[in-house]
Amino acid sequence: MAESNIEDLLIQLRALNNALSKRMSLYKQFNLEFEKYFAGETSEAHYEALCNALTPEFQMIATKVEEIEEDIRAVHRRGDLGDLIHKLRAKEHAKLNDSVRLQIYRIKNRNSNMDFDDEIEDIQKRLPQTQRDIQELWDELRHETAELSFTVES
Repeated sequence: MAESNIEDLLIQLRALNNALSKRMSLYKQFNLEFEKYFAGETSEAHYEALCNALTPEFQMIATKVEEIEEDIRAVHRRGDLGDLIHKLRAKEHAKLNDSVRLQIYRIKNRNSNMDFDDEIEDIQKRLPQTQRDIQELWDELRHETAELSFTVES
C-alpha cells in the first residue's frame, strides 16, 4: 500500500476511534440520566428530552462508523478491518437495543402489575459479554492503528 494510502487509512482509523469514544461517552450519559430518572431525581420529561437529544447523536455516529467501514473496504481494500468494524457495529447495535429494552423493562416492572424480572435478568447477563466483545474488537482496531502509526512514522 502506498504511503499516502496508509496515512489516509490511519486517518480513518483515528476517526473511527474518536467516534467510538464519543459513543461511549453518550452511553455513560444515557445510563447515568436513566438512573437519576429511575431514582426520582429527575422528571420523566427531562429524561425523555435527553433521549430525544441523544438519539440523533447515536445515529450520526452510527452513520460515520458505517461510512468509515465502507471506505476501508472500498478504497483501502482492507476487508479484514472492514470485517472487524462490521462485527463491532453489530455488537454496538445489540448493546444499544439491550440497554433500551432493559430500561423499558425496569420501568414497566416498577409501574405495572406485570413481572419482567426474567427479561431484566436475561439482559443483565447478556450485556457484560456484549461489552467484553466490543472491547476486544476495539482493542484489535486500536492495535492495527498503532501498527499503522509506527509504519507511517518509520
